[in-house]
Amino acid sequence: FSMLAPPIHDIGSEVIASFHSGRMLTELELGAVSARLRAYGIPKLVVRPGNPDDVITLCSFTNHAKKPIITSIIGAKYRYTRAMLPLFGSAMAFAYAGTATAEGQFPIQEMKQVLTLLCV
Repeated sequence: FSMLAPPIHDIGSEVIASFHSGRMLTELELGAVSARLRAYGIPKLVVRPGNPDDVITLCSFTNHAKKPIITSIIGAKYRYTRAMLPLFGSAMAFAYAGTATAEGQFPIQEMKQVLTLLCV
């Protein structure tokens, strides 16, 4: 997307600059990746938490990050994090309509219900 971002911005559209990691990053690493991505558009960081402390780290990073930012997780074990991250400032939550495209995703109707209950 580094080559495509400038012409997309030139026509008045926004780029979501995405990074996926099969592991959890430290808060310092999350910040560095976010800064690199922000040069091209809205940063989207997706990581795989390995334990509850990783979930807390991601929520804290999301809360303190420059906005807008999109954060999410990979996997089913900590899937509740997908619905929590908007509470901490993630601009989007991902769900599926029809068939799940990633392990741990919520159906869109369930995600809407959860976010409504959480007043997001």
